[in-house]
Amino acid sequence: MGSTLCYSFRTNKHLDLFRQNDVDVFVFGSLNSDLARFERKLVSEIPKRIIGLAHTKKATQFEAVAINTFGSNKKIARPGQDCYYLDTNNASGFQISKVPTTTFCNWTMYKIAEYISKHSNNIKFSFVHFNESDLDSIIKHIKS
Repeated sequence: MGSTLCYSFRTNKHLDLFRQNDVDVFVFGSLNSDLARFERKLVSEIPKRIIGLAHTKKATQFEAVAINTFGSNKKIARPGQDCYYLDTNNASGFQISKVPTTTFCNWTMYKIAEYISKHSNNIKFSFVHFNESDLDSIIKHIKS
């Protein structure tokens, strides 16, 4: 049983820095096909926690919820739950977002949370939009 499985997106300009710090990061490029690969990775590695990572120019924030919305009004899953609450217990003193996103970050959060709810409720799942100035703290958080 693994401990932490991290994922991000091909647009994350800090992927090499994570790897240099021995943080293995699964990279989403094509959402649907990469989601299937990620789910197979969940089955083979059985992590205790999953951490999604995305760069932001704003303050570092942990996401509190993944909502069933992509873009302005498109549903991610029909039928599907309105939302899934994410683990923010170990937010390490960072802010917790008050407003959910509706971008690719939210799409992956929702789909992964949906998968976890159907297959393994024992996995803690969090997502952080991190500012470059907090990158060292985020790496320490992942390794803790």
